[in-house]
Amino acid sequence: MPDTPSSEIHAFIINLDRSPERLLHVQKQLDEAGISYTRVAAVEGSALSLPHPQYNENLYKLKHGKRTSMGELGCYFSHLKVYEQFLETDLPYVLVCEDDITIPTNTASVLAEVEGMQTPWDLVKISKINSSVPISVESLTEPYSLAINLGRHTGSGAYLINRRAAESLLRRISVMTIPFDHAFDKEWRTGIRAYSLQPSLIKQEATKFKTTINTPGSSKYPAWQRYWTVFPYRLVTEVSRVLYRSLRVLTAKINKSNR
Repeated sequence: MPDTPSSEIHAFIINLDRSPERLLHVQKQLDEAGISYTRVAAVEGSALSLPHPQYNENLYKLKHGKRTSMGELGCYFSHLKVYEQFLETDLPYVLVCEDDITIPTNTASVLAEVEGMQTPWDLVKISKINSSVPISVESLTEPYSLAINLGRHTGSGAYLINRRAAESLLRRISVMTIPFDHAFDKEWRTGIRAYSLQPSLIKQEATKFKTTINTPGSSKYPAWQRYWTVFPYRLVTEVSRVLYRSLRVLTAKINKSNR
């Protein structure tokens, strides 16, 4: 593990051994952005077998309504592996990167500004696949701001995470019951202070690489099966999300006005 000064942004790259071209893609961009990095060998989903002690297949079916994707398992356990390796260092926070993202050259300066904000944070999502209803709570250098999303914020292509969040996620979501980007988007369950950067700094949806996560075996169950479990689960989740995050927005506004 490289001995990286804690005052610098350091990235952990999740990369499969069979995808050297993806690694070169990310390394080149991080070099151009002046960000040091460590490669973490991603967990190969196809090498896993079921049943798995850290995967509840029945809950995955009931909550997510899809057949098991071994690629999803690999993705999930790869992020947990990053947290374990991160906590072995003395770094206060790291940038977690999947290997199919587009990184602008101003990334280090924007993330340094996030790190120095008065608003305390544990996790800041700086990429997205989909997001909804971002409410800005802290202004940064234009055009960026720190926001709390009242709706879902899917995708885990790039995010800042500190030690408190890594420890909490390893405790709270170590057993997979939903895809990773759904699991770490539920901070009312994990107890972390999560935000998003608006607009997203790093892009994930417009690269030349095809996904290595979804497989033909991950198709949805019939609607009549999903209706009785997936819909109620998502309804409770979305109501919880809106209520919890609305309270966080209100608290953030009050704290800002009292500075």
